[in-house]
Amino acid sequence: MQKSMYVQELESAEIKCAYLEEKLQSQLQVMETQAQYLKQSSSASKSILKNSNASINHLQIIQLKQQIYDTNIKIIRESQLSINEAERELRELEEQEQTRLGPVLFKSQVEHVEKSPAYYLRQQNKVLSKKVFILEQQIQHYTELLQKIVVKANNTIQKVSK
Repeated sequence: MQKSMYVQELESAEIKCAYLEEKLQSQLQVMETQAQYLKQSSSASKSILKNSNASINHLQIIQLKQQIYDTNIKIIRESQLSINEAERELRELEEQEQTRLGPVLFKSQVEHVEKSPAYYLRQQNKVLSKKVFILEQQIQHYTELLQKIVVKANNTIQKVSK
């Protein structure tokens, strides 16, 4: 009787062991699947980090370009002020020359005015003023583009860092 009890307990223990072994096997499979997911998410995180670093570098380049454009705008504005000052001086020179020549100009006097340094400088200033105006428009256009790019880059970095 005791022997049959031991046999029953042994059989019951064997059944429990088989059940626990199946349960452990199933948990092992779940853990292996989770490890694979972790590897994949780790790879994805590394990729995102690389992309965000590239975006940050790109953003720094954009910011440097923005600084260069801002500096160019400042230089152009200073040039425009210099041109305006030169035009004012030219007007004064022309007025002085007009006063010296009198109200009526003969052909020889007109040629003299056209050959004068004041006339030449005035023509050069007109050309430079047009070029400065065109450059200001281009810089304004590129500045707006850079600002849009900076906003997009910041948004991308914020999305990646989340």
